[in-house]
Amino acid sequence: MVEACNALKPEQSIIPDWASEGPGYASAVTATLSGSKIRYGMQRICGCTMLFVVSRTRVYLGHYWESECFGKEPDEDYELQFDEQVTDFLRVGFQAPNGPGNGFPSLTSAFLLRLTRKLFAHVGLLPMCKDHDCMLLMIGSVHTMHRNQKTMLTDIEAQDSLQQHAADFTNDPNLVVYILSPDTSLDPAHPTGVFQYSDEINTMASTVANVLNIPRAKVQTETYVAVDKSKDEEKGEKQAILETTAAGHMIFDYDPAGGSRRSPMAQWRIIWQRAQILGDEW
Repeated sequence: MVEACNALKPEQSIIPDWASEGPGYASAVTATLSGSKIRYGMQRICGCTMLFVVSRTRVYLGHYWESECFGKEPDEDYELQFDEQVTDFLRVGFQAPNGPGNGFPSLTSAFLLRLTRKLFAHVGLLPMCKDHDCMLLMIGSVHTMHRNQKTMLTDIEAQDSLQQHAADFTNDPNLVVYILSPDTSLDPAHPTGVFQYSDEINTMASTVANVLNIPRAKVQTETYVAVDKSKDEEKGEKQAILETTAAGHMIFDYDPAGGSRRSPMAQWRIIWQRAQILGDEW
């Protein structure tokens, strides 16, 4: 799994580089399932939520950051963006990729304030400007820096919403809709099976059902045990669980002639960590 995920091309990654920069952005990939093989994947997942929607004609896979949308450290003072980066994302996606104010729902003032703090902390200027008003004044400078350097904000790519492709899913009797989100445990030996963010997952599942016009019961929800990232990072890259094992790794494969029967038939499967958790063939 590690090798397979490391070998993913940029266009195969569900979490593009720009989506993991700074505060983090929700992201999704989608494709028609037809005559060509398809592979998507993501790695080092340790608290985020994933959405898998697969029919026999299309796949839609989404990733939603824990720290931006679901939960944050007690000492953080930014606003969570569950509505902007989860429910709104599912309905409208990100339609304009060219920076703040052009249809990117997560670029609120609170979001930009946090981005500014991260940037100035990175370059060592944060101790010089901790005042809230000072930070707001510097946001304009941050925009200019990103625009001139063609980094984060200007590298954002438009993201399709689930709503845009609802017609490819709604009437398929073989539709699979699956939300995978962390439970309340950080110990693989003692999983709780209880969602860390149960209210948000219920809201997300209901939104997905409404977008696809399917019964809520059709949306499967499942927990996973997240690796304790802070402890894992202390081990170093060569020993960290997220770097050296299948933990937190996911692959989607579609093969138009990869089924198990004698005659050529299509097959898709999702492998999460060490096992296949979803699949279909026809």
